Amino acid sequence: MMDYNLHEMGRTTWCTRSENFLSRYDYNYVWMNQGVSNESIIMFEFKQRVKDCHLQEWTESVNIKY
Repeated sequence: MMDYNLHEMGRTTWCTRSENFLSRYDYNYVWMNQGVSNESIIMFEFKQRVKDCHLQEWTESVNIKY
C-alpha cells in the first residue's frame, strides 16, 4: 500500500512501472479497476498480446534494416 500511495503522489515505484506496462498493451482497465473478474483468461490474453506486439516490433525492425 505504501508503494501505491507513493505512486499516487507522483513518485516512481513498481506500481508506476506496472501501470505503464499494462497501459502500453491497452490493458489500463485492469489498473483502473485494480483487478479483473477472470484472472486466468486475462493473463492468457495479456501474455499473447505482449508476444504479438514484440513479434510485430521485431519484424518491423528487421524490415527496416534490410
